[in-house]
Amino acid sequence: MMSMFTSTGSCPTIYGPVSSRRHGLSLGVNLGAVDKKICTWRCVYCQCGMGEHRDFKTGDLLPSRKEVLKLLEKELQMQSDIQSVTFAGNCEPTTHPEFLEIVENVIEFRKKTKSTWKLVVLSNGSELDRKDVIKGLNQVDEAWIKLD
Repeated sequence: MMSMFTSTGSCPTIYGPVSSRRHGLSLGVNLGAVDKKICTWRCVYCQCGMGEHRDFKTGDLLPSRKEVLKLLEKELQMQSDIQSVTFAGNCEPTTHPEFLEIVENVIEFRKKTKSTWKLVVLSNGSELDRKDVIKGLNQVDEAWIKLD
């Protein structure tokens, strides 16, 4: 499938589905700003481009927890063959100030709808010193932490 990212690193809040060898048909969840890449690292191989290297600031236009859940629920209702929901996108997802609450709400929605898709987080590990991030990652089905 085509990449959902532009050369400037922009990415919608919910994207896909994307076919993944490891996770099957996956919906992506971007917790970053839709119009720019902001990340704690600047990996030269990132599919989103280099972007800005910094932590999220309160002025960044991040999707709210309510917005993420609304968009994800809407998309999942239209996609019956989804095998995983993956937090990735054009940012480090664990830097979102409501990361833990979003994870808990998505798990709650999955239980309520009796869905069987896996919840996956792709992370660079830069926020593993935060207790709320560890708690959130311990609740997902798979947390892929890269070690460079």
